[in-house]
Amino acid sequence: MKLMNWFVRAVGLAAFSVLLFGSAKWALPTVGFTFAAIGAWALLFPQGLLGWVKTSDPAWDVNDRSIWWVPRLIGGGLLLFGALFMALSVWR
Repeated sequence: MKLMNWFVRAVGLAAFSVLLFGSAKWALPTVGFTFAAIGAWALLFPQGLLGWVKTSDPAWDVNDRSIWWVPRLIGGGLLLFGALFMALSVWR
């Protein structure tokens, strides 16, 4: 899980760099890939997303499976947005 967490951080940094320094032609596909990568990460490793939440509120229990549906719902939404952005970038 730690390797996947670093991968998601690297994807976010790469997306930020492309959006800041890259051309406008790569903006939409980069955002789509970033949303899809973070969404897949949240679906596969919900405790990773809850770990990020735990840094702001230590009362959260990362291993409580009864709340794993929340990060998975967020991950599914991000995957849908990522697919939408990727489709829009191809269609455009």
